[in-house]
Amino acid sequence: MKAYNATLDFIKTKNPHYEVTNIFPSLVMGKNELASTTAAAGSGSNVLMMGVLLGEHAPMPYSGTTVHVEDVAFVHVKALDPEIPGNEKFATNSNGIGGTVWEEANEIVKRLFPEAVRDGILKADGTCAAERVRFDARRTEEVMGFRFRGWEEQGVSQARWYIDLAKREKGRANGA
Repeated sequence: MKAYNATLDFIKTKNPHYEVTNIFPSLVMGKNELASTTAAAGSGSNVLMMGVLLGEHAPMPYSGTTVHVEDVAFVHVKALDPEIPGNEKFATNSNGIGGTVWEEANEIVKRLFPEAVRDGILKADGTCAAERVRFDARRTEEVMGFRFRGWEEQGVSQARWYIDLAKREKGRANGA
């Protein structure tokens, strides 16, 4: 909020000749292209979903607001389109105002990646209570003409990325 207020103050006092668009992402989930190890996979906001998938039990609830990393990128690029109004603010959040239920990632992984669970790459039995937060991004979807990816697609993206990293690490450890 401090950065947003500073931006508003800048616009008011400097009156720039260009438009400023503010984008407010919820917790960003998905493949981190910079992470090359499973340990790195559990950093940033990805730590919450990975904790659940790796069998951890969060000691407190976390916000049930998430958005796929590619959707955040899309909104940033789309905001440059001259058809999109400037001097606006756009929220990025999936699953509507109902939010994300962290433990649903376990069922998604068990259903779509049973071999990763069987092989112990993912435990898919962790817990993390979701705190309900009203973070409505429908206006962003309407103005930008798209729909945010849902929790299942976020979970699939995250799990597939982690599984690939784990297999590469295992191959390196076995001399492959």
